[in-house]
Amino acid sequence: MKIAIEGMDGVGKSTVSELLAKDLGYEHYEQKLIDQLGMDRTFYKKLMKYVRSSDNKQMSAIFFTLKMMIDNDDNKDSIVERSVTSMVYFEKDNIDEKVLSTIMSLGVIPDITFLLYAPLEQRIERIRKRNPEDSDLKSSEAMVDGYDVMLDFVHQYDIPYIGIDTTNRSAETVAEICKVLIQGFEKCPENRKKEYLKRMNSIYGFDDLYITKGKLLCKKNTT
Repeated sequence: MKIAIEGMDGVGKSTVSELLAKDLGYEHYEQKLIDQLGMDRTFYKKLMKYVRSSDNKQMSAIFFTLKMMIDNDDNKDSIVERSVTSMVYFEKDNIDEKVLSTIMSLGVIPDITFLLYAPLEQRIERIRKRNPEDSDLKSSEAMVDGYDVMLDFVHQYDIPYIGIDTTNRSAETVAEICKVLIQGFEKCPENRKKEYLKRMNSIYGFDDLYITKGKLLCKKNTT
């Protein structure tokens, strides 16, 4: 089982991923590319800066595609932070539909994606608590609400996902919810998985906060 934990900066991806991986006995990678190749993190940051500043605007998408293929390249149960949904958000201005369709055919889609949500004000507060000097606080990409882009993408490409509103939930609670949902997803017959995901989104998700493609997404059951 390949699981991706997605969401904007400060939503709690790392903490939830670590807790969930420990509870399930899964491998956990913040950056599998770095861990598997023994890459120096300083070098990786320089490489990423170079790639993302290139005049060739497709280069970042191709680089992220390699990263995601490595994420899914073995049979081990694993959890990764950020996958194709984040790639689409960060590269939305640089990638066209033709290239994206090709990328989607290359084995980059996790078995299930958890898209964690928190409002911007709460994310900023969480980042400040972990590190008042965190560079994310100065990032124009991180300090916005990009969930409309992410939701558009997962719906358009039928990505198996469950959104989880973390606003009033601790990281421990969110990790426990993810664990239960994974177990339910694994037990669900193949022809019922889409129905299962839709039902769980109506309980835990946040689709009703956004209008995508001009349409209000499904209303959340808050009972």
